[in-house]
Amino acid sequence: MTGHSVLELLETHRIDADAVGGLTMGADPIVSNVATASAWHALTDPSAALLHGFLVRKAEKAHGTGRRIEGFCRKGAKVVIVDDVCTTGASTINAIEAAREAGMTVAAVVCLVEREEANGRAGVEAAAQGAPFLSLFTASQVRAEHLQQIEAAKI
Repeated sequence: MTGHSVLELLETHRIDADAVGGLTMGADPIVSNVATASAWHALTDPSAALLHGFLVRKAEKAHGTGRRIEGFCRKGAKVVIVDDVCTTGASTINAIEAAREAGMTVAAVVCLVEREEANGRAGVEAAAQGAPFLSLFTASQVRAEHLQQIEAAKI
């Protein structure tokens, strides 16, 4: 559901991208689910975009390829940065900076739950440099649903 929900959010906001990625570990399942959902959509709708996936390490590997980005990485590509929860925005900003350093263009930033911290949102929006910052849910929405479920269980 996460992959399909993020794709629907991107379609609603008319975000055109080549790939989706984010900082490992929080973004790992989101990247996998969005890339898989986009492949499924591409099979059923030939006009649908196929989104590749990539993961950003916190630091470059000291061995092997020494890369900070694993998976899709192409200069000039339009990418969507994803994160599970945006509070301070630090991990999201880290992924945005890594994508730009690799020569990719950030088309949008998506988090599953935005914690509605003013400094976190402002930091992510500044780092996104005009790319839209979208969320599937806000902390207020999650709290309200939780309280509604508690009340419903009492009946």
